[in-house]
Amino acid sequence: MSVTSLCLGLDVSPRRMGWGLVDLLTGEPVTCGCEELWRSSTRKAEHEAVNWPEQAERTQAAIHRFAAVPRTHEVQAVFIEHPISRFAGVAYDGGLAVGVAMAEVQRRWPWVTVQFLLPKEWRTEVGLKGNASKEEVLAFAEGFECWPTLWDAHPQDAADALVIALAGQKRNKESWDTGVERGFPFSVSSGCRSKGFPITEPKGVARGDVPA
Repeated sequence: MSVTSLCLGLDVSPRRMGWGLVDLLTGEPVTCGCEELWRSSTRKAEHEAVNWPEQAERTQAAIHRFAAVPRTHEVQAVFIEHPISRFAGVAYDGGLAVGVAMAEVQRRWPWVTVQFLLPKEWRTEVGLKGNASKEEVLAFAEGFECWPTLWDAHPQDAADALVIALAGQKRNKESWDTGVERGFPFSVSSGCRSKGFPITEPKGVARGDVPA
């Protein structure tokens, strides 16, 4: 039985969390989606209403729902969009939301190293312009066979996350290829095939285990 590894891309904000999965070996998109974290009638009210202990619970529940998607136990690399904004308050909230998501990701997949990509970086990594519009990113993501045909809401967040995963897979492969060329040793867990960073699972934690 062949063993595959996946790259997870996350686009996180206090309101929503887009996610995308890409095969680490082939670069083939697998699936994507979006989880609602906070609902409010206006952006201002939504911003003021964020309660971070509750936000942590909602993020944990969202990742728990996402983890029910087939093959998520195969995640071996995670890339998250680096929160950036011209406005200090927005950047602060974005950073907190990413931190909450990162903590839950590392709890659920403790063998994974989380990495960050700036918006310009993940766009250019897949061949888009660094300042590509949201519409251009959405059109790019819609071109893949894995793109869902029906959406309840927020396809943009899923599109961003899928492209982040694609960019992460390319970064991962480049690091692997460079390491092989230079003769760097890579420690890969038994039964796991990875095209990326060295994977050494924590003692007592088996691949696919979900901490309680």
